Amino acid sequence: MRKSFLLYLAVLLVLATFPAPDSMAQSGLTGADIPNVPSFKGKIAEVTISGNRRTRSSLIELNIETRQGAQYSPQTVKEDLKRIYKLDFF
Repeated sequence: MRKSFLLYLAVLLVLATFPAPDSMAQSGLTGADIPNVPSFKGKIAEVTISGNRRTRSSLIELNIETRQGAQYSPQTVKEDLKRIYKLDFF
């Protein structure tokens, strides 16, 4: 369970760093654009940011609330994804 959660979170953050299609980048990200985030129980063991080519990982880290050791929250992950897309690098 823990490994699948780490894998899901890593994949989710990696996907969030790939360039968005032009239509999404121009129109802005809405709550409807964010995929459903499954609910898990437990603490976050690791947050990995990778795949970003147009900005530094530190800028992404400054714009997310998901942290190692924090209690996992699907709502927080959704909000993190919204903030990442609002950076207009993706």
